[in-house]
Amino acid sequence: MLRSLREPPTLSAAWNEDYEQKAAEWFELFLDLMMVAVCSDIARKLNENLDGGGLAHFVALFCLYFSSWQLYTHYNSRFNENSLLHYVLLFGLLCGFGGMVLSSEPGTIFATGLLITRLAIAGMNINTFLLVPAARDYLTTELSMIAVDVVALALCLLLPGTTLIPAYVVLLAVAFVVRPIVTLTRSQTTDSVLRIAINIDHYSDRNGCMVLVVLGEAVLKSILNLEQSGKGATTQFYSTMVLSLMVIFALAIFYFGAQPPRSLHAMRRAVWAGLLFTYVHYVLLAALLSFGVGVTVLANNVKKDVPAHNGTDVWLIFGSISTSMAAILCLRVLHFGGRSIKVTDPKIVKQLKMLWWAFTFSSPVLPLLCGGVMLVMFPKRVDSLVLLAIAFGSLSLQLFGEATVVHYLSIHGQRHVCSGTDECVPETPHEQSFLASDSAG
Repeated sequence: MLRSLREPPTLSAAWNEDYEQKAAEWFELFLDLMMVAVCSDIARKLNENLDGGGLAHFVALFCLYFSSWQLYTHYNSRFNENSLLHYVLLFGLLCGFGGMVLSSEPGTIFATGLLITRLAIAGMNINTFLLVPAARDYLTTELSMIAVDVVALALCLLLPGTTLIPAYVVLLAVAFVVRPIVTLTRSQTTDSVLRIAINIDHYSDRNGCMVLVVLGEAVLKSILNLEQSGKGATTQFYSTMVLSLMVIFALAIFYFGAQPPRSLHAMRRAVWAGLLFTYVHYVLLAALLSFGVGVTVLANNVKKDVPAHNGTDVWLIFGSISTSMAAILCLRVLHFGGRSIKVTDPKIVKQLKMLWWAFTFSSPVLPLLCGGVMLVMFPKRVDSLVLLAIAFGSLSLQLFGEATVVHYLSIHGQRHVCSGTDECVPETPHEQSFLASDSAG
């Protein structure tokens, strides 16, 4: 509820305590609605330029948007804030995102919107710095990195004859180079009491919400395109939509089906594991969004009665699925790798767990094999229904295989693939929990 005009934020998590799970706030879901528009905008740009340059443009735009989303998510996963001042700053953040989307291209208006997002997040951190003395050490570092972003954007906007590319390079360098280095360095040199704990459950849930936002964009865009065409939906179009929904739902099952409890989460395992958990989501979300572009391409071709698809369409679908499954594989390794198979496990349990890992490691390879075989069998004409049916078949094979293995694990008293490991204990004094780390996104 709205507490006051301005009030000291509280911490979302605490050290050495079983803190309460934090649900997503309504204003975070409001931000997710803005991210739907973001996903639609950058997906449209990739759809218009399905080449190497278009892909690079897509990746750069996505990273700029998602790094801004990560900044606020990391802040809200560490602090509870419901004052009117916070809502005013949040509105500024939303306006910044809106300006970036409406600009269509990464020009002056886009950079101005990006600058507004950084200023809004800086305002939140400054307010917390002034009101929460315990957070000042962490926020000093955080504000320093945000200041670099602000200065880079402001200089490129104000200096005549200066392009905006250097500012974007600086922002990406801060997000992908400076922040990881700072996080790892502080984990080794700063006492844990000077760092701010992150609410693992909340942060994990927020990333899950973004996965759903990205997956839902594909279906929404395809339906809107059909309505704008003024034509009725054919049986083939409905079949294409049903198959695409089945593939999307299967990908969601793979992601959410292996979510670990807090004690086994990668962010509790070590600083490096928490960092990788954050950055793997960049790859996962970009791949899922590109899959949505592939679905839109197929739907448009069906709508225009174009039955043939070239190799670009095939690899856009299967390459996106393969990259998504590779990212999910990395997440599973971060959560469960090296501790799922225990010496005390019975032989049959060890074999079942090894089989589960075999399915997991084969998951990125099978879609690529399916795409290659399809192009060999249909070098000129690939029907959209056949393409999606094979894609869904490859995912179904892995899904039922994993489910069967987990079913037999449960028969042998194993609740999940890492059952029996109740808590993740750092291997060395320096391998601190990611609860203690700085913002990584």
